[in-house]
Amino acid sequence: VFHNPIKSDASEVYAVCQQPGFHKHALRPFYGSQPVSNVVMGIVHGSSKYARDAIEFGLAELVELGGDHHGAFFFMPNPKYHWNLDDIVTTELGPRLRVVAWWIHPAFLSNIRAWVAACGKDQLRVADRLLRVADRTRSPSSRMRRPSSDMLFPSEGQDHASLGLGAPGDFSYSGVSKPGGYLHTYRDLSGLANLEMLEALVAGVGRFVERILDSGALGSARLSAGFHYPVRPQYSTLHLQLRVNAGDVCGSTENRGADLFKLLSRLKADPDALAQDTEMLHYQVTANLRAAAIAAAREAGRLKSGIGLRFGARRS
Repeated sequence: VFHNPIKSDASEVYAVCQQPGFHKHALRPFYGSQPVSNVVMGIVHGSSKYARDAIEFGLAELVELGGDHHGAFFFMPNPKYHWNLDDIVTTELGPRLRVVAWWIHPAFLSNIRAWVAACGKDQLRVADRLLRVADRTRSPSSRMRRPSSDMLFPSEGQDHASLGLGAPGDFSYSGVSKPGGYLHTYRDLSGLANLEMLEALVAGVGRFVERILDSGALGSARLSAGFHYPVRPQYSTLHLQLRVNAGDVCGSTENRGADLFKLLSRLKADPDALAQDTEMLHYQVTANLRAAAIAAAREAGRLKSGIGLRFGARRS
């Protein structure tokens, strides 16, 4: 039996109307006041056992963006859905996989490059080989075989500390302040430099998918990529959601998703479209996101008279 500490239980849902200027004057400063989360620093320093094992098994990758000034993205299986390698299933289209790619600020690049390179020297590539298996005798929905080693994912009752600082489920903050120019969410993207970064990210997504899929599955694979907004303060580092044969990142009733490719087209037309923050946004959030938005409004002095946010009726 495997225990996933970040699998969320059902929660009440609230409708939100976010007025123009609220991100710029309330949410962004609120996110900026929070230290970098342990989840991100665990990836930066390689103290997260999940991140290190994912690299060694060929399921994670540091995607450079064409220059130190852009930072990088660290792609790995999303532990909310793949806490256990058995959660990765194969279909007639190939593996069904949900990936999260965390943005790494330029100030942290030397740290993450060092441990990723060290892991790469001894990389087992077990999961990479499993993803490329062309065993046509298995049923299309069969689960992938686990490697003989049981090191990758913890069982229920395992000491969480043994998983390393910043392991999935570590919702605390580090003592590291966010450096200047930190990107908390996709709504912080602005200017030609961020447009170049987004273009490099799209190319990086393509290379990552090509690596984990065999040539036969690549052409028929169904991909969806995008960003969610808003996010919990602990997750207020720009991160991409990528799904391979596993549904859509955007388009749910929550209306919190921004498709990567549509966003790129929009910023090509106007690199400062998001920086203007002139849109009224309608979306749905759970109780913890609602609490974060209220805290941001309070710190910005925008809680009075419903300025900035309006909440609709809640539902379970």
